[in-house]
Amino acid sequence: MPSPTALPDLSAQARALLQRVLGRRDPFYGFGGMTCAVYDTAWVSMVTKTSRGLKQWLFPECFQYILNTQLEDGSWEATTSQTDGILNTASSLLSFIKHIRDPLQIRHTVDNNIQERIERATASLQSQLAEWDVSASSHVGFELTIPSLLELLEKEGYGFKFDERAELFRLRATKLKRFSPDLLYGKGKCSMIHSLESFIDKVDFDKVAHHKVHGSMMASPSSTAAYLMNISTWDDEAEAYLQHVVGASQNKDGGVPSAYPSTYFEYTWIISTLLQSGFSSADIDGPELNDIVETIVQAFRNHNGVIGFGSFPFLQPKLLGICRGLTVTAPSLDPDADDTSKGILALALLRNTDYEMIPLDRVIAMFETDTHFRTYPGERDPSYSANCHVLLAILHHPYKGFYAKQIRKVAQFLCDRWWTADGAIRDKWNHAYLYPFLLLAEAFTDLLALVDENGMPGLLDPDLISRVSITLFQACLRTMLLQKENGSWEDSVEITAYGILILSIARRLCFFEDIQDAVHSAIGNGINFVISADRTTQRYRSPFITESYVLAALKASTTPVTRNRMQPYIQLFQATPLFSGVPDWKMHASLIEAALFKPKLSALRLQIFPREDMEKDKYFAMIPFTWTACNNRLSTFAPTSLLFKMMVISFLNYQADEYMEAVIAPQFDGSLEKLRKKIGDLFISNVPDGDKPIDGCLSQFVKHVLEDEDIMRSSSWDRKHLRQQLRAFLLAHVDQMEDNISLATQPDKDVYSSVSRTFHEWVHTTSAYHTSCPYSLAYLSCLISASISHGADCFLTTRQKYFASDACQHLATMCRMYNDIGSITRDREESNLNSIDFPEFSTTNITTVWGKRSTIHDRKHTLFELAEYERSALEGALRNLRGNSKIPGISEMMIRAEKRKMAIWDMFIDVTNLYGQIYVLRDMSIRIKTK
Repeated sequence: MPSPTALPDLSAQARALLQRVLGRRDPFYGFGGMTCAVYDTAWVSMVTKTSRGLKQWLFPECFQYILNTQLEDGSWEATTSQTDGILNTASSLLSFIKHIRDPLQIRHTVDNNIQERIERATASLQSQLAEWDVSASSHVGFELTIPSLLELLEKEGYGFKFDERAELFRLRATKLKRFSPDLLYGKGKCSMIHSLESFIDKVDFDKVAHHKVHGSMMASPSSTAAYLMNISTWDDEAEAYLQHVVGASQNKDGGVPSAYPSTYFEYTWIISTLLQSGFSSADIDGPELNDIVETIVQAFRNHNGVIGFGSFPFLQPKLLGICRGLTVTAPSLDPDADDTSKGILALALLRNTDYEMIPLDRVIAMFETDTHFRTYPGERDPSYSANCHVLLAILHHPYKGFYAKQIRKVAQFLCDRWWTADGAIRDKWNHAYLYPFLLLAEAFTDLLALVDENGMPGLLDPDLISRVSITLFQACLRTMLLQKENGSWEDSVEITAYGILILSIARRLCFFEDIQDAVHSAIGNGINFVISADRTTQRYRSPFITESYVLAALKASTTPVTRNRMQPYIQLFQATPLFSGVPDWKMHASLIEAALFKPKLSALRLQIFPREDMEKDKYFAMIPFTWTACNNRLSTFAPTSLLFKMMVISFLNYQADEYMEAVIAPQFDGSLEKLRKKIGDLFISNVPDGDKPIDGCLSQFVKHVLEDEDIMRSSSWDRKHLRQQLRAFLLAHVDQMEDNISLATQPDKDVYSSVSRTFHEWVHTTSAYHTSCPYSLAYLSCLISASISHGADCFLTTRQKYFASDACQHLATMCRMYNDIGSITRDREESNLNSIDFPEFSTTNITTVWGKRSTIHDRKHTLFELAEYERSALEGALRNLRGNSKIPGISEMMIRAEKRKMAIWDMFIDVTNLYGQIYVLRDMSIRIKTK
């Protein structure tokens, strides 16, 4: 990594950035530095004006822009999401159709292969719609804009059918359930003003003119264009606004941004980003900083403690010559929690004396709900990033002690969303994978620092502290795991800057002390990418904000760190084939993550089964590590709540095994048939608890498994299957007890002589069920059914169910064989039936020729070979299962869901496989103390 002295003067660069920002501010229209958006440019390109009887396209340069940006496949780039690509392609296609129908003064441009372009765009849009997962979209307002575009295209003779169409229009109907045109005709503001193009043919545009501010409709070029296209009398002020926005394009290529101005958004983001990374106010001090700060402070004063993403200076054109520099502003563009929180944070980091004048009361009154903070009134889906910003604003507020309730609420919301998310959390305001990670890392680091300093005693309970710690660690670790070989994240300068900032935070956390070298190396690789990369290519963002993130990353990377060491369990795991090639730092990181789960697991450790007369449960420390290591090995990133529940089930399975042997077996000695009936009664709902075994522990265990809230939301088939497998698990213990008793009574315990079944039959039934693998996998399938499958069966078809069951059978059998290889000595000491005790193993080779029994070594070798046979059978079943997940005719959404199911199943198989490999290395079972 470059040394601090090798980097350019970062403070000078930061001051230069602020100078360029102020240099682009227009005294009348304000400041905006966002990159061009195809969607808004397409709408502006459709504006026509009739002057002196001559109708012309008003912005032919915008039409040229969408011509220049069409891709070979007919689409336009999806810069932020799949939904973004659909919006860009649909709006550009509509513009093409309008221009070919009425080319006006640019016929020479329109005639240039435009029909062929339309055909490619139409085919691309149909393909994109067919692959679209509507339910997964978080794009703001898509449920209004896309149906409107589709209807406008249908009016032009271009209809589109796709699987998710009904769901899309259902979402629009829900959104508009309480909508009335009067909402737009009245004086009150609402977010719909920002997207008036969604209401073409639905409202009278002449009646919304009063919402203009300096010619714009809520600073939206597309909305303003739609207004100008649909009014009965021309509006010179709206035209002037669009003329300015088109002319203000940084590249002067006809492209327009999605919002202009964006003064408060860009000012607050730039300042807070620089200061959070380690720049001091002195580092960036100057007249430009003072001007920006005054603008932010004045905005809060003028708008009663809340601000939106931008505002126009309160100046009339005739006053420009005498009022330059005036800081009074016009009414702000719809206040929101996001920009308000960023503004409060920026002023707090500057330690500005005016900061304390900004109370949080308006933020709370306007945006707080029962469970979280909304970005704006009427928001459909909560924003993860907005809630991170609110939490940061509160934590940095001088009177944060009055807002403990809100701190807990937001922390709980952020943890809940993280723990239930399958894979990445996608934020609707910034679709970059790492953006929510960065904000979460910033907010939770500050929160835990407050807890550590005891700044607000009793702020968080132990469970929430544990959840916050796990979430913070996972956000940082997964950032490391997602870094590409070239040092970048997603080959993007800005997103790589996010990654560097996250890892710079990680270096300050005690969690990462043991893997500092790996963190330092990852930061260095990221810095090298940022320094060498082309920064001229931008995503849908502000280049000024991008530069602030880059400078912040370079600054944060120079922070010194300390190092410590730890090493438990690593060598054991790396001795297994599964983890033999995994780098040390990944193993250490997974171990640290596992340790963070232990407080929550410990709180549940004695909830169901007692621990009297048991040796130390050494498996308890191992269990969370097996799950975190396997989850991180291939970057599966299963939901944290799923991981935690599987950890709990894992230690409960061990405890159930101990309890059956230590407590139940002695009490039912000689009456195992009665025990079988008692176990059967556990699965009959009308049998009173008092009639169920012993002290109700097994009853509690069964209820815990079957009545979990997520299990109850799974399909009836998966729940029934789980019930059957759990019953088989408990009954297998009775069968094992019976076999152990028979073996113990034999004079010769070397070969089990009381067999009623072949080894093959036993190892695929009693033995397999006894491992807990079949029922645990059924439990996991229920969790998948409740989440990924939305209540449908985890596996839908007959073939899928069959191959899944077959794979499970081979997995359980293989695991039991590995287990028995590692526990021969213990089983002999305790008279437990082991696979090698079956008569088949007394003649493993040709020893009968000499009349000799096979040695223990021979039997272990044979059992290992059989386990490897079961492994190959498992792999075959999994190949068939994966092959049958490609169901003909299913949507792209279902294809992705099928792949995700298999990824989580593979993680479970890795965990089970890992235990088997560990059993071969050492015996992890518990020995029961003699009473």
